[in-house]
Amino acid sequence: MGLDMYLYAQRNLPDDFGLEFDERREFERDNDVFVPGYKHNTPEAQERYREIVAGAGLTTAVDPETPHVIVVSDEDNERDGFAGRAVVAYWRKANQVHRWFVVNAQKGVDDCGYYVVPRAKLDELRVMCETLLALRQSDPESAERRALEDLPPLSGFFFGHVEVDDWYWEDIADTVKQLDRVLAETPHDATLTYHSSW
Repeated sequence: MGLDMYLYAQRNLPDDFGLEFDERREFERDNDVFVPGYKHNTPEAQERYREIVAGAGLTTAVDPETPHVIVVSDEDNERDGFAGRAVVAYWRKANQVHRWFVVNAQKGVDDCGYYVVPRAKLDELRVMCETLLALRQSDPESAERRALEDLPPLSGFFFGHVEVDDWYWEDIADTVKQLDRVLAETPHDATLTYHSSW
């Protein structure tokens, strides 16, 4: 329980990509199809995860620590096909980063929805985090003040620490690392979407 935060990349699957029987039944019930690829899942589930991710051309972009993909209707209604929405970044209780997404992608609405985030906005967040980390090296007191201005913590039900402490700075460093990978490895035509769960 707590604040789980996901950044997804979504791309259409090939025209001839079909769903397996159980997936089709789930889809027909107006549900998106969740396909896990975690080590504790069956080898068949892990293989299906890899097939969908490869079909969407997202193999190098996915977050290896959070391997799951959601099969959704693609955005081109004429095709009547499918798209794969795979996790490319994951945070847990990084409430200052969540606040940034709420303000910059969700227009202030914190409702656990799915929100498109332009690549340029993600780069803006990456640069902000990188700048804060550099300032921390040279002037820790100024870095803390600047952190409270630029990326203040957000309190909430099991949202984690609300101080600018070592956990805060670890989340900032992790954000730079993850966004570096996302921006380098995710195809430019992928739709990037933020989703939180709490």
